[in-house]
Amino acid sequence: MSKSLSDQTISLAGLLQAASLAHKLAQHGTADESELETTLASVLKINADTVEEVYGGSGNLAGAFRLLTSQLDRAPSVSPELARYVATLHVLSGKLMDNPAMSSQVRTGIDQATALTAHYGVLHESVIEKLATLYQETISRLSPKIMVRGEPAFLTANASRIRAVLLAGIRSAVLWRQCGGSEWKLLFQRKKIREEALRLARR
Repeated sequence: MSKSLSDQTISLAGLLQAASLAHKLAQHGTADESELETTLASVLKINADTVEEVYGGSGNLAGAFRLLTSQLDRAPSVSPELARYVATLHVLSGKLMDNPAMSSQVRTGIDQATALTAHYGVLHESVIEKLATLYQETISRLSPKIMVRGEPAFLTANASRIRAVLLAGIRSAVLWRQCGGSEWKLLFQRKKIREEALRLARR
């Protein structure tokens, strides 16, 4: 994958969108269906030629770009909860990449989920359940654990969707790393990433 600032920003926005969806499903019980479809579909696009292709075009991340600019503002609009999810997903993605056996297991599970989409579509419960189970059998065994906070009833009703979008978050976090993203990059190029997110949001 390219290591351009644009690709890094797109993959970081994808990661943030996954975190935001997990938060909304846990706190409010619902989430935007188009954002959910974009995020879940990104898990399945392992062989995409470009970063934009992973998300079906950067236009599908318009809301995520705006959210990213807010998170990088150091303003009251920053959500500590989203920042915590993103940071944890980033750490877990590194541990996954260092675990060849688990990476292979994830790849096999994604191939199986991709086959299901040919019959049912990305948002079908069978596909979501497959991705959720894959998350449970792999990522959830790593540490640190992602502690999703929300209303008990929503957490129960949306357990599979939350796990599926967290797996998508891992996908984006891996992509962010492959594009040259890192904690240091986010720390020292915060302003440049924010400006690029603004540019992409307006495009």
